[in-house]
Amino acid sequence: MKTKKQKIATRIWLALVILWAIGRAIFVKHLFSSYGINGAIYLVVDLASSIPYAIYSARLVIDFLGRDLKGVYRNILLTALFFYIPDLYILIAARQVPSSLYVIFFLTIFLFSAFAIGAIARDVIRKRQSAQIAPKNPR
Repeated sequence: MKTKKQKIATRIWLALVILWAIGRAIFVKHLFSSYGINGAIYLVVDLASSIPYAIYSARLVIDFLGRDLKGVYRNILLTALFFYIPDLYILIAARQVPSSLYVIFFLTIFLFSAFAIGAIARDVIRKRQSAQIAPKNPR
């Protein structure tokens, strides 16, 4: 059973994910709507991919800490797939996009990828540190 703090944290995380997706959809709509991108469809794609992304990125951290290399590789692949699905929608659906806009698009993908990798690495470090601090069970 979840504690009250865990429930609050989960709700806050969900609200942040939804707000982030809405913000990205508005940004994408303004940038790409004249090139065939529907902001509402992008929002649905983004929200639909956010849930599996969160699940597989969490499993990635757990498998890494548990030294389950098979699980790590599988979850790296799935995390990356769900992270990039909204961007793939843009690449597939966009029509006659100027190259300068693609440069901005790929730069943004690079920056957000670096941020996501950093967040996962930070989570691994924190969990590793808390595991070292936690008292060991006497036998």
